[in-house]
Amino acid sequence: MGARLAHKVMSTRNLRIDNATYWSDSKTVLQWLTMDPRNFHQFVMHRVAEIPETTLVVQWRWVPSKLNVADGATKITDQTQQKTWITGPGFLKAESSHWPTTTKQESFIDTSEIRKHVMTTRSRSAVTFNAHYFSNWRRLYRAVALILLFVDRLRARHASSHDDGPCEQGEDVTFIAFAEELKALSVGAAVHRGNRLVGLNAYLDNDGVLRTRSRLNSIDIAEDAIVLAPGCRITNLIVRSFHEKYHHLAYETAINDIKASFYISRLRVLYKSVRVDYFGPLLVNVGRRKEKRWVAMFTCLTLRAVHFEIAHSLDTSSCIMCLSNFMALRGLPKEIFSDNGTNFKTTEKAVREELKNIEHDKITIKFDGIKWRFNPPGAPHMGGA
Repeated sequence: MGARLAHKVMSTRNLRIDNATYWSDSKTVLQWLTMDPRNFHQFVMHRVAEIPETTLVVQWRWVPSKLNVADGATKITDQTQQKTWITGPGFLKAESSHWPTTTKQESFIDTSEIRKHVMTTRSRSAVTFNAHYFSNWRRLYRAVALILLFVDRLRARHASSHDDGPCEQGEDVTFIAFAEELKALSVGAAVHRGNRLVGLNAYLDNDGVLRTRSRLNSIDIAEDAIVLAPGCRITNLIVRSFHEKYHHLAYETAINDIKASFYISRLRVLYKSVRVDYFGPLLVNVGRRKEKRWVAMFTCLTLRAVHFEIAHSLDTSSCIMCLSNFMALRGLPKEIFSDNGTNFKTTEKAVREELKNIEHDKITIKFDGIKWRFNPPGAPHMGGA
């Protein structure tokens, strides 16, 4: 209140004030003004943070409680303070060198209002991460590498005083899918008859990775293939990376390249299901955060002209909006050729079933007269350009 009142007076027009001094008989408050207000509880934090906005810390001085005339309004005393209440204490008329000061540096700090940080820890049997958060294999690989590097640095820092033991394996779909097989192989037992790994000569290497011995093991030219579960997100990202490596062509070459490092059951079925509908994702700035966007590419099969549209996501709504934006600039196409992407299929179905009129965001889009043709499944070369 004192800082607010002084600021109001000093802001008055035609009133010149060169300096101001603020007095308090609370040494605790004077200590608080020299500390970071974020360390206090909410009530004290807001008030301590407001004072430096209009005053300087050096302008605050200490006054003994006996000379503090402000106490006359709240404390009962035997002495009359009518004069000092109006004119202030007598030392104010003297030079600043004669003003009261603390006799010694206060070493005691009142910590009753300082916010206490309580840290709790709990042990976990394994480190988990969400593989579905990553859109491609390279980003997932780099993220896991950074985590392992961070863990190694922490252990190196505490190696002299702590023994953390061996690193726990991360829990993903592969370990869940082969939980029974991993448990048997870890104790040296054989996989029972009828198991899906019984004919693969599966084993656990020194790092606990499930591998399978093949005929290449006899000539020692390559490492044994790593066994991956076909329904795992990580498996899907790895297959997609090979698919993109060969630019969605060279089907058999990509399959053989995958088999050189990984064993995936029903690999050909999985590989056919991996397609790139749009190119992307691209990271764009939205305010202070980054979001993923895709780009839909329209190619004229007559003139080879190319048109790009930004897609907010891979859903049907974004596909319809990209198509409507394209037609708004280029006109209504007679035929559309595309692969068998899910978003393309559902868009074509919506166009056909809604009588060629779709209301999207209160805008009626007319698709009457368009013939939508899909390429044969598993034939990306049918896309022409």
